[in-house]
This record gives sequence, structure tokens and C-alpha cells, in this order.
Amino acid sequence: MSKPTKKWTEQDLFELIRAHYPESRYAVLSQVQSASGFNDGTSTADAVVMDCWPSGGLAMYGFEIKCSLADLKKEISNPYKAERFAQYCNYWYLVLAERKWMDKVAIPEDWGVMVPARGGKSLEQVKTPINREYPKDINRPLLASILRNAMRQESFEARMKQEYERGRLAGMDSERQSLEQEREHLDAVKEKAYAAEREYWQKIHLLFGNPKDLNEQARRVELLAAILSDSDRLLFGLKSNTRNMADDLESLYNLLPGWIGRIRETVEQVKIFEDAVRRGKTHDMR
Repeated sequence: MSKPTKKWTEQDLFELIRAHYPESRYAVLSQVQSASGFNDGTSTADAVVMDCWPSGGLAMYGFEIKCSLADLKKEISNPYKAERFAQYCNYWYLVLAERKWMDKVAIPEDWGVMVPARGGKSLEQVKTPINREYPKDINRPLLASILRNAMRQESFEARMKQEYERGRLAGMDSERQSLEQEREHLDAVKEKAYAAEREYWQKIHLLFGNPKDLNEQARRVELLAAILSDSDRLLFGLKSNTRNMADDLESLYNLLPGWIGRIRETVEQVKIFEDAVRRGKTHDMR
């Protein structure tokens, strides 16, 4: 998708003219009439630039700004209207919002043309005007118009600077108030954090006593954990020994019947031996 074309206004193009002619050398005015007052024969230049350096010939440039093709065609159809002001200028320019409009009209040979350069940050000259080496001298009506315009523009710019300064100070005051509110908010957050910390240590004190004794409490907890760990090991060993003793008792129990049988046999043999001994003694006595 192609990028939409910028919609240029007359003020936009006038600002490009101001940027093209730096104020260190040029005086730039807007909407300058060919004479002060409301005479029928006056004409208005959308912009007038005066070269203030003698080395530049003190040349004067006049500009007509066109933001629509219809307005451009109307201007071209009556070039004598522009000539009412152009006759006082060394150079006369059209400043067009679109370069392609040049192909739609027949621009007078002695007029120059400027258009916004690519990027829209400056002007580009696409048609060079003819230098009118001997323009008509500036008369008093035109001089009065130029001076009045300069005073109005200076007054306007002074008011703009005052408004800017007033806005800047108001913005600073608003920013100061905002920062003060932010500081108060941070102070409130810090106070809540301190209160939460104090409540935490109070609970610790209730549970464990003086917080200074926490190291002792921690040592006791570690000792209890060690005792419990040893108890677990002792219990495991006791279970193992008990299991072994049970196995040994079971083995002894299994051996008891055989031992009892052999004991009975031994007892019987002893009885038989005793009977034999008694019989032998009786026989000898006889």
C-alpha cells in the first residue's frame, strides 16, 4: 500500500519558505499587499522575501502559494493580477503543493516554481525564474504596506513568544504540583511500609520473645532438629535389631523340639543306668 500524500496547507508551505531563506540574511513576510488600505487596484503576495545583504543585490522575491490545482489554474488564467505585485520584485515564484500540477498548466516563462522536496522538510526549485534586473521602484503605498505587515508580524510573534512562555511556566507549575503529589504519595507508601514492618516485629516478639534472642531461638531449633534426626536413626536401628532378635527366636523355637527329644532320651538312659546300678548293689549285698 502506497503512503498517502500529505495534505499541504498555505501555512505549511509558508513555513517552508521561511526555512529556505534564513533570517540571518533575509526578511520574510506573509500576506503583503501592494498598497496599504483597500484600493481596488491592490494585489496581495502570499509571501515576500527581501535579501538584506548588499552582496545579494538587495533583491526582493515574491511568492504565490497554491494548495489546489483549481486555484493554480485560476491564477494562471489571469497573470496580470500577480503582475500588480510582481512588478516590484526581482524574482516571482509559484510554490505548489504538488509538482505534477506543472504538467496541467502553462506557467509563464519568467515565473519560477518551488515544490516540497522529498521528505517535506524543505523546498526544491524545479523551475528557475528570470531575473528582473530593473523592477519598478517601491513606492510609498507599498512601503507602508510592508512596514505595517512587519509590525503586525513582529507583534504576532511577540505574542506567540509570550503565550509560549506563559504556557511553559504553567507547564512547569503543573509539573511541580505533579511532582509534589507524587512525593506525598511516596511518603504515604513508605509510612505504610514502616507500619507493616513494625507490626511484623511485634508479632515476632510475641512468638519468640525479644528479637535479640532470635539467634538463641534459632540455635535451639537447630539442636532440636539434630536430636530428632538422631532419634530417627536410633529408632531405625532399634527396629533393625528387633527384627534380627525375632528371627533368632524363631530359629531357636524351631530347634526346641529336637533338643527336647534328645533331653528325654538322655533322661531315659540315666534312669536305665541308675536302675542297673541299683540292681548291681543289691546282688552284691546278697
